[in-house]
Amino acid sequence: MSELLKIIFKIAVPLVSLTLICGITEEVSGLGYETIGNKPVSDNSDNKEWSKGVVDVVNLECRVYSRWVNGNENFYFSGDTNAFNDALRKFANIQDEVKELILRPGPGEFKTFHGDRIVCDWKLQVPGGFYLSDARQEKGTNVYVKYATMTLYVGKGNVELEKVQIPTGVTVIELKDLIERYISGLKNDDWHYRQYACSLLGDMAPYAEEAILPLIEMLEDKSHYVRWGAASALGEFGVKAVPALPALKKGLQDKDEDARKRFQEVIVIIENSKDEGAKEYRAICEQISKFQYSILSKESDKKKK
Repeated sequence: MSELLKIIFKIAVPLVSLTLICGITEEVSGLGYETIGNKPVSDNSDNKEWSKGVVDVVNLECRVYSRWVNGNENFYFSGDTNAFNDALRKFANIQDEVKELILRPGPGEFKTFHGDRIVCDWKLQVPGGFYLSDARQEKGTNVYVKYATMTLYVGKGNVELEKVQIPTGVTVIELKDLIERYISGLKNDDWHYRQYACSLLGDMAPYAEEAILPLIEMLEDKSHYVRWGAASALGEFGVKAVPALPALKKGLQDKDEDARKRFQEVIVIIENSKDEGAKEYRAICEQISKFQYSILSKESDKKKK
């Protein structure tokens, strides 16, 4: 990761709100911007990093929100199964060598820069700018996304998983695949990728208990950024991270002030948390695994024929 980008990450610029016609609102900051609604995106030189076909998926009418941060763009959509299958067909036509569909438990809920709630059924991530540059520099691990990637949020949404049609060329990825990638990312030689892997594992907290022990080990990483990130990720696990308390309390002697402060905050979070929603998440994960197994079985039958 370049020193310039490390500096940019530390810059904070007040947000400016720009209200446009047609009920579309854009929020702009020094690090990124967001759009509420489905304002069309043009296929011009500004998107020269995009592969052919990406803009067709981005400009679906069911898009409800999008955001750009350091070149990493995410587009959020709300629609039923038919709308999602249409999006998948367009996604399959993108001229990339890798096209992955990630299945993870829903609901798909996010917050805007100002904290407003956004609900979606699926999203499209399109890497670019600084983010894509970092992705291409990543060696030995696969933490960053290098190609346009779609994520479907299963459960509590409008898309019925059993009716989803997977086009040829699209690979289905479930949580266990991602968790394995991110745990491997903890071993990257560059602290930046290790820290990012910690963050992504924290995002998986409700269904990634196998990441707790590797994250505990990262509390002794040589980089204070990684130690801070590992502690923050463990805080997302709540009561499940109780085994991390001894290591976190030991970390109160950390030589870095920010790390010590974060360790203390996370200790309080874990000690005051409750186990909620575990059964529901497990049920959705099982549904996803069965769906992926059915796809693999169909592919195997085709090869035999």
